[in-house]
Amino acid sequence: MHTQLVVGDGGWYPSEQNDKQNLTIDLIFTTNLTGIATQGATSGGYAQEVSAVVLHGWRKWRFNRENSRTKIFKGNTGTNQVTKHTLKEPIQVKMVRFNPTKFDDLGMRVEVYGCYDNLSLANFNGSSYIRYNAEGENSIQTEQEYITFRFRTDKPDGILFHAFGTSGDYLLFQLLNSKLVVTLNLGNSHVSDGDSWIEGGSLLDDNQWHLVAYKRNIQHLKLTVDGATVTNYTNGQYMKLDLTQRLYIGGTEFVGRKELMTSQPFVGCIQRLLMSNRLEEKSLEFALDFMAEVYRGVKTQISTAGEITNKCQGTSTTVSVTFPETESHLVWPRSDSQSNKFKVQFQFRTFERSTYMVYNRLDFAGLGMILVGLRDTSLVVIIHNRQDSPITVPAGYNLNDGLWHHVLVDISSTLIRVSLDGVLTNVDRVLSFTSSQYYHLGGTASLTLSETFDLPGFRGCMKDIYIGETKLNLHQALSESIPGVDAVNVEIDSCGLQDWCSPNPCEHGGECTPEWDSFRCTCTGHYTGATCHTSSVEQSCEEIGSSGTFFIDPDGSGPMGAVQVDCEIDDGDNIWTVMNHDAEDDEDVPSGSVEPGSFDRAITYRHVPMEHMMNIIDNAHYCEQTVHYTCNSAKLLNSPAGDPYGWWVDRHGSHIYSWGDAHVNSRKCACGMTRTCSDPNKFCNCDADVSNGLMDEGTISDKDLLPVTRLQFGDVDQGNSASFRLGKLRCRGDANLEDAVTFRTEEAHLSLPVQMTREGALDVSFQFKTTTSQSVLLSAEGHERTFFQVELHSPTEVVLRFDFGEEVVISHRSNEPVNDDEWRTIRMNLDKKEVTLQVDSDTKLSQALINGHREFKLESDIFVGTTPHQTDGFVGCIRKLQINGETFNLGHASLLAQEVVEGCSGHCSVDPCLFGGRCIEGYSGFSCNCSNTHAEGERCSKEVGAAMGSSSSIDYTLPVSLRQASDVDNITVGFTTSGSSGVLMRIENDGARYQQISIESGALSYKYKLTEGLEKSLRVSQHNFGDDRHHFVYVVRSTTEVTLKVDEYPIQRATIDSAVSFTPGRLIVGAAKTVPDAGSVLAPGDKATIAVVIILLLLAFIVLVFLITTYMHRHKGDYITNEARGCEFAQDPDMALMLSDPRHCSKKKEYYF
Repeated sequence: MHTQLVVGDGGWYPSEQNDKQNLTIDLIFTTNLTGIATQGATSGGYAQEVSAVVLHGWRKWRFNRENSRTKIFKGNTGTNQVTKHTLKEPIQVKMVRFNPTKFDDLGMRVEVYGCYDNLSLANFNGSSYIRYNAEGENSIQTEQEYITFRFRTDKPDGILFHAFGTSGDYLLFQLLNSKLVVTLNLGNSHVSDGDSWIEGGSLLDDNQWHLVAYKRNIQHLKLTVDGATVTNYTNGQYMKLDLTQRLYIGGTEFVGRKELMTSQPFVGCIQRLLMSNRLEEKSLEFALDFMAEVYRGVKTQISTAGEITNKCQGTSTTVSVTFPETESHLVWPRSDSQSNKFKVQFQFRTFERSTYMVYNRLDFAGLGMILVGLRDTSLVVIIHNRQDSPITVPAGYNLNDGLWHHVLVDISSTLIRVSLDGVLTNVDRVLSFTSSQYYHLGGTASLTLSETFDLPGFRGCMKDIYIGETKLNLHQALSESIPGVDAVNVEIDSCGLQDWCSPNPCEHGGECTPEWDSFRCTCTGHYTGATCHTSSVEQSCEEIGSSGTFFIDPDGSGPMGAVQVDCEIDDGDNIWTVMNHDAEDDEDVPSGSVEPGSFDRAITYRHVPMEHMMNIIDNAHYCEQTVHYTCNSAKLLNSPAGDPYGWWVDRHGSHIYSWGDAHVNSRKCACGMTRTCSDPNKFCNCDADVSNGLMDEGTISDKDLLPVTRLQFGDVDQGNSASFRLGKLRCRGDANLEDAVTFRTEEAHLSLPVQMTREGALDVSFQFKTTTSQSVLLSAEGHERTFFQVELHSPTEVVLRFDFGEEVVISHRSNEPVNDDEWRTIRMNLDKKEVTLQVDSDTKLSQALINGHREFKLESDIFVGTTPHQTDGFVGCIRKLQINGETFNLGHASLLAQEVVEGCSGHCSVDPCLFGGRCIEGYSGFSCNCSNTHAEGERCSKEVGAAMGSSSSIDYTLPVSLRQASDVDNITVGFTTSGSSGVLMRIENDGARYQQISIESGALSYKYKLTEGLEKSLRVSQHNFGDDRHHFVYVVRSTTEVTLKVDEYPIQRATIDSAVSFTPGRLIVGAAKTVPDAGSVLAPGDKATIAVVIILLLLAFIVLVFLITTYMHRHKGDYITNEARGCEFAQDPDMALMLSDPRHCSKKKEYYF
């Protein structure tokens, strides 16, 4: 056994540089360790001394010791130098841990040597295989199986495992283009084909050991290759695998069977192939070990064909070299003196579309060159002597597929020979050149793109390299200095090419193209984004908001694809999602359908699969489907007591014995519910069994049962008839808007179990409303101290923090507060290539992730309303939480949470503020704004005013210096009285003009005389306001209109012909003899309580004097403001807009009593 470990790009780099760091290798099985080797990292770091700690058994770590002392192994003196140590005696281990003890810049590559202990192993030479007779009592029949093994090969194709039964069932493991493909069939039916497949791993022909674990649990498949897991589901309706004929390992006798995609037998080694009918790890102790049984020779049902040995000889001794950068190169001199020839031969594998791999100057003056490389995935040989035009010889295509390709280029003075994967191309050409002694392999920093015909340096792997007739001894170059050989940033004895497309990170059918250090997704259908994760269409017709035929994606970025539906808007502005089917027109029940349900009509829905329909229904507020049945002497439900002849089938396959608007399974039709059937003794019109064309129809609206999947009828023969029609499936509304929860305190939170997508993506959307300024909305932790967190950072800023090795912050700043107690929407996405954040409909913000190597793997639940450590809690409401296409039932989750209640119900929902005070929601509490009331206190419960008798009044004359003209007024007064008549307040100017609010015979009157003309008035008489209750009066005068509003009674309006300026000079509150035409004063003995803020009024005048004085002495100048100052009390939006006009508000006066 030989295991090589390289962590990251060219070595292991600990996050901290100290002697506490260690590197652990898990060997999976008990191993006889015989040696170790260390090498520096390609970046320049290396360890000078290393100690090794081994895990003996599964519990105890111990240092490797020598002469009763801890053994310190000599390390390296450079990055490429390899130091190998052979142990005096093998050690049984399961893990090896390396502890660097001396270093300057720490970085390592390591190798361990040894052999597995007591494990079965078989070497297959291409004509050998193991056979298992699965007939009779040896058959394998399971609903779940667990198969695990290790293999090693340098061939891209081969049959690893092949088993089948008599009923068409099979299970097959194949290598195809260096990938592992598992196909199986649990059984075919007339409805569906049972062929299923799952693919994992890539570049598996690298002659290294690869570990495979395959599990099937009924219809769920899981394949893990070298730690990378993919999942899938089987097709068809069957669940049991019946292997009742043969099982082969390493090949097969039946190369013509249809399930085989290659006829190549396996060449290489397979180790410890175990098969169990249970999925637990401990079940492998009792699993069927085919290879061990071969060597035991006890079970006669196991036999072999060809030569099989229990020693893995290895299929190749080739040494590979990796060129990780475009400047990486290997310079090697040719060993012969034939300068008039150029010959090079090698194998390569790469993902680069265009690159050069071999370069040779034609003479020392640099007047020409020969270049071998790729251009647009085709091999190209370029010969340029700088005097004539370049000679180009192309060959092949799609050579950047990551597979090994063999190249031979042989150029002489008369012939150019190019061989690619055994296909030879000859070009006769007379050439005169002198090649350089030195061949450049890979790239070089000394050449410009123009010199290499715009081809960049090579990134990939080479092996079996020949210059002339001499094979390069790369091991020798690794261990000693060779004259003329120069290796710059290359990795010898390994192929570091990694397929970033295995498993495929592109979602929704996106095509993945691997690159050297990343990948690129080409999206199809209705998906976009770096990994094709984001849907480009809306989730519902509600979001589209218009009529027509559209594609929608019910689960957003979830696994379900987009589907075509019709969107309709009815007269009530309801938006419907409509799904069509093939039974929308009247259709006759065939004659001869006599027995109950003997006519069975399956409903085929167009464009929308059942999974999508169920998602649409479950997330809708309301769904319906109409049913119609017309009959002539053909009974439907055979009421009241007979067995039904007809029924419909719901989404679960259950028969529903009711029709239309009747209760489910009530055995009634709609007329039976209202007792309006044609025969009062029946529950359906058609059950009357008459021939005058009766009908039963109605609407099915039970969401848990829809859609209708089948219709079944009977009682139709010669002499009677029936027809039916099924309406379209229609849904409207969003049920998730009702699934809201309230977080009462900062300690309140929800913890939800969530899985990443198999491609490693996490997509989250939700709505929130709050009045808090800072809190965490959503968070989770991943492996290796990674995390993500969505938080409200300030009233206008939402922040997404994530850490994939270093913390990155995406900040969205809004122009207006997002903590305004209105519903706000947040959408975020994490995948291997980018992170995005969007708030409401604002521009989406994104952050690209370098290379796409890292993957966020959840190691905890997702926490809603707090961090995983329960800090910075959120107080407010959250609803419509959707993660990776799955909508969570927050109301149900809140049942097990503390201080999280179902529904969004803040404290303001019960109107805790009295006398019209404005409640300010805090969810954990509330506050009251009493500024527009006659009260004060925590809940505006303490009235502020004065009790006035029938002869009480306040008469105040404004100083001349404080009088200002105004053409806009806003007057508010609150009062309580038991009298039926009296003056509340009156404002006069210097002349005979005035404004007056009074009670006249219980009605509220506003009289005004703003010009020399007649007095005008507005009146609210729907109520007797002398009822000893509190009332509010609002008067607003603009340049064009005056309005009067009392409490919630209708507003009274009057038009003003033109702007009139009014200068208040005298204010009268209550009755006074000097008030002309004010009506009678309050009767003696009546007690009227006018809620007038007397004290505040006087204070207001004092403040006004101060403001006027300040105004008179202020700095002279003009300024512009966009604030609608003084327009706070407008009674409607139009008035608010008008009053915010500076032309009006500049002169506005306000009076509040």
